[in-house]
Amino acid sequence: MGLTNSQYDSIMRTYSERQSENHRIQMQRREEIASRIPEIKELDDAIVSLSMEHAMSVLEKDKPATSLSTLRQEILALSIRKKNLFLQNGYPENYLDPVYSCPDCKDTGYVDGERCHCFRQAVTQLLYSRSNAKNIHQNENFHTFSLDFYSRDFTDASTSKSSYEHMQNVLRIAKKYVEEFQQEGAIRNLLFYGNTGLGKTFLSNCIANELIKNCYSVISLSAIELFQIFSKSEFDKDSAQSELAAEITECDLLIIDDLGMELSNAFTNSKLFYCINDRILKDKSTIISTNLAVNNIQERYSERIFSRIMHSYKAIKFFGNDIRLSAFCSSRLT
Repeated sequence: MGLTNSQYDSIMRTYSERQSENHRIQMQRREEIASRIPEIKELDDAIVSLSMEHAMSVLEKDKPATSLSTLRQEILALSIRKKNLFLQNGYPENYLDPVYSCPDCKDTGYVDGERCHCFRQAVTQLLYSRSNAKNIHQNENFHTFSLDFYSRDFTDASTSKSSYEHMQNVLRIAKKYVEEFQQEGAIRNLLFYGNTGLGKTFLSNCIANELIKNCYSVISLSAIELFQIFSKSEFDKDSAQSELAAEITECDLLIIDDLGMELSNAFTNSKLFYCINDRILKDKSTIISTNLAVNNIQERYSERIFSRIMHSYKAIKFFGNDIRLSAFCSSRLT
């Protein structure tokens, strides 16, 4: 879910580097203690020797219990002496224990065969770094999405609903989209359309943030950025852009923001069809937001693009007053 082989390998390389660094720290500490408190090494050798003697004695069924008890007491006395030496010299008693960045998984990334919380965090960080995170503001989430900016008086003639009532339903759809993401029969693609400043990008970011937290790969691009990547990949042979172009067709969710703001020509139309169609065939999810009305989409793009969108996307209209302007005015008044 969400990780390519190369991304998984990248995370595991990080764990390997972490293990090597922590082992180096442990060896450095041992050299330091051997230099400053030589008696520690003598105590360790004595504890190991007595522990082996105790283990052998346990196997000898006819060994007196008093002998085993004496050995345990001697080991305990040496351990207490070792602990006191550390403390007397200003060191914690576990100073020479193995060093782990994550004690839960001991820097393996797994606990009882399941991914550790630190591994999931590493996945999240990697996915954010690959998501074009400048377009995904982490403070834009379902907790910060407020319906208060939508008017209860502004009514859409076609539905007879206020923008507030309508956005209540849209928000439910968005949350359900996240809850059922990639489930059989669930909605795969969304088209957010309507005038500027109505929350299309914000809601897209809400969805993106929730999916990234659940370790799905998300790439968010403006339409202009999308076609720049395809152009540099195809004409400039830019390897980095070619890699990103490949990820655009493979990521779990692609967000294309502000479709219609790009300069429309044969190249952009061709790439848009390729991108939309390829992701539909691969059963990958896409969210498109645009300021264009549905009939304008049909006029601006080819019939086959319009057909793919209308047949494979759930179209959701945004209407009402400009909430960005309302938010700005509200902040100026407080």
